[in-house]
Amino acid sequence: MSQIIRRRTSDDDELQSDDFFAIDELKESIRNIEFVRIQNIIVRNIPNSNKYVVIEGNRRVASIKTVLREHEKALPGDAKRRIEDESILRSLNEIEVMVFVTGDLTEDEIRKNISTMLGLRHYGSMLNWELLPRAKNIYDEYMKGVDGAFKYNPKRAKQVAEVIAKPLSEVRKLIRGYLCYRQLAELYACVT
Repeated sequence: MSQIIRRRTSDDDELQSDDFFAIDELKESIRNIEFVRIQNIIVRNIPNSNKYVVIEGNRRVASIKTVLREHEKALPGDAKRRIEDESILRSLNEIEVMVFVTGDLTEDEIRKNISTMLGLRHYGSMLNWELLPRAKNIYDEYMKGVDGAFKYNPKRAKQVAEVIAKPLSEVRKLIRGYLCYRQLAELYACVT
């Protein structure tokens, strides 16, 4: 199902740091040639509201919001932040998205479907995430429904590997890598 989502402008939508999301190149591309819908942005309706949460395409949505926010706040003559081409501005005000319809699915079924979508997209051949986001996503998937601290369970790791359609060896390697990252971050107080 495809739908048009109109942008909202609100200070609570502002990102704290564009660098964290590595969107600078994407922003420049959008400023110069507009948003090109090569891949679907996938959203899910938030129950009992007219709002949506982005499942796939967060960097693209963040880039579009940032470009529009910077354009609106730019002073005349600020060529780096102002978009002079009205067709580019119009292309950013309404973005066609694909809506993940959950129907009668349980929350567990919804989470599994979302994990599978992201797994196929980012662990398959379509578009690989960078190492840390891949590792965090696998760790988060592993920890879903797990009470308490991390403890490796081969059966659980195998289930995660099946959901994201990747070898068990890669799941183990990425979980170890993410755990190492967390330990280093805690050691050097990089994570709050």
